[in-house]
Amino acid sequence: MSSEKAVLSVQAHVFQIDPETKKKWLPSSSSAVRVTYYHDTNRKTYRIIALEGKKPLVNSTVTANMSFNKTSPKFGQWSDHRANTIYGLGFGTEKDLLMFSDKFMEAKTAAKALLEERKKQKQQQQQETTSQQDSSSMDNSTLQDTSITNSKLVDSRSDSIDIPSDQNGGGTPPLSSPITSPTLSTTQASLTTAPETLAPSSSLNGNNDKDNDDVVVNDSVTRSSSSKQVSSDAQVESLKFENSKLKVALASSAQNVKKWESEMQTLRNSNTMLKTALEESAQHVTEWKKQLQKYKDECDQLKKKIVKQEDNSREIESVTKENEELKEVLSAVQTDLQDKRTEVTTLQASLKASQDKLQEATATNAILESQLSDIKLELNNLKSSHQSSLSLAKEKHVKLGQQIQLILATHKDLGNALK
Repeated sequence: MSSEKAVLSVQAHVFQIDPETKKKWLPSSSSAVRVTYYHDTNRKTYRIIALEGKKPLVNSTVTANMSFNKTSPKFGQWSDHRANTIYGLGFGTEKDLLMFSDKFMEAKTAAKALLEERKKQKQQQQQETTSQQDSSSMDNSTLQDTSITNSKLVDSRSDSIDIPSDQNGGGTPPLSSPITSPTLSTTQASLTTAPETLAPSSSLNGNNDKDNDDVVVNDSVTRSSSSKQVSSDAQVESLKFENSKLKVALASSAQNVKKWESEMQTLRNSNTMLKTALEESAQHVTEWKKQLQKYKDECDQLKKKIVKQEDNSREIESVTKENEELKEVLSAVQTDLQDKRTEVTTLQASLKASQDKLQEATATNAILESQLSDIKLELNNLKSSHQSSLSLAKEKHVKLGQQIQLILATHKDLGNALK
């Protein structure tokens, strides 16, 4: 069974950076889709997955070196080096962005903790391996030193235990038992014993060494060789020192055995976990094969639907062409209508200007008619009262004629303007 479970889901629009320019976003989804965090409890990892239908848009595993950047109140992005791309999410609300950002930080912290834990385990394994190698080399060197010392001690003992000569008129009594000395084989046998049985064997060797010391002392007294007695005591002390070193080496070996047993148990547990993960992977492969077959069947069905839609699309294309032609005709009619409206506006403005000119001409004509009546009245008065002012009247008549001509010209111009 899969150990992944969904821990957070939000709705967002999915984008990816343009792989060529790296400067603009390309939409991956046609609308807002569900973006989900999945937590793998066995591997202690987080994955971000987004699907549009059955099309995967995002499949990103959060690592310790990733960072989620909020570029606006409703948009954020992160870089996935494994997928060699940058993902962008456009959220509907700022709250969704904050929830997604907090969960990303939590996933990143978990990835960092997992990385530190693996580093510590690796360092611990390296330290254990180094200590085991050091202890093994120390055991070998200790064993070699002990073998050399014991061989020298055996040679010296054999030289010191000789048949005494009859000095001072008497001899020493014969030895009641043979002298036993620790040899290399005895030392190697003691190395194979358990730590609990090491103390008794060491005490036994100590008793034998005491007996040997007594024999050497008696021989030395009878032969008056005090120098050999001192040498024997020094060799006994050296042997005791080597035995103590062997005890320390055996204790260290026992500790190394415990460490190796612990390491073996750890490897067994890891092997069990790997077997479980392999079985789960096999199950996932089976499920993925089933899903792949399902996708293939759906793809075949979609292909059949596409063929049917292509047949129907021909009729749709003809209707679309007619619709486009009608749109073009309508656009031409609208253009003509706009031109006509512009022309009507221009004519209305020209008519208003002509009306204004007519009103001005009418007012001017009324003023001129009033002036003409005044002039006629004045002329009549002049004719009746002053015959002598005929010349003056003629002059005024000339002026009046000029004004009348001006009025007629103005009237003519107005008439032409009104046509």
